[in-house]
Amino acid sequence: MSQRSDSVIGGLSGIGALVLSIGGFAVIGAAGFALPPGASKADVADAARDGNPGLALAGLFLDTLGSLLLIVFAAHLWTRLRRAEGEIGWLATASLASAVLMVAAGLGDKAAYYAIFSRAESGLDAVVGTALYDTATGFFVLFQALAGLFLVVTGAAALRTGALRRWLGWTGVVLGAVGIASTAAPESGAGQLALPLVFAWILAVAVTLLRPHALEPA
Repeated sequence: MSQRSDSVIGGLSGIGALVLSIGGFAVIGAAGFALPPGASKADVADAARDGNPGLALAGLFLDTLGSLLLIVFAAHLWTRLRRAEGEIGWLATASLASAVLMVAAGLGDKAAYYAIFSRAESGLDAVVGTALYDTATGFFVLFQALAGLFLVVTGAAALRTGALRRWLGWTGVVLGAVGIASTAAPESGAGQLALPLVFAWILAVAVTLLRPHALEPA
């Protein structure tokens, strides 16, 4: 397979990951189960009683597919960075490792959501449901921290090797650092804004991979 074909697969995987993940969570919200962090037992009980578990499970499935494509995207970046950095380099490996851990943390919150959705119709206890939502929130904060690390090390590798455009390297380092810092107050306005910026960077990288001469630094 040519390097150009690899870039197309990597770019499409990144875009697909974002579309499926964001779309999946939107479906979960439409099903009535997208509660904010720290939701009360009453809110959890209302969601379990009035929500649509089947629709929520469909959204969770889409979100899970997005996580799988994110691994493909990260693996493509690893090959690109490793090729540019050389065998003795470590930043490419750190990029892939942080991406895999990021996805693993995301799967943790999906497991908690699956327990909520699958038990909603059979009378989910509000105390148990609240604990599961809190668990999902904890995994999400971990996901955000690891996503920030992914951006930092990937951006640093891009700056060091020229494997991606330099502006992607600088913005990756900055936005990644912001993402990590935002986990100190994940419920604040800045904390809520950090993850969309991370997604925007991933989208920018994915689109760049689809364009000719994506390897050329700028």
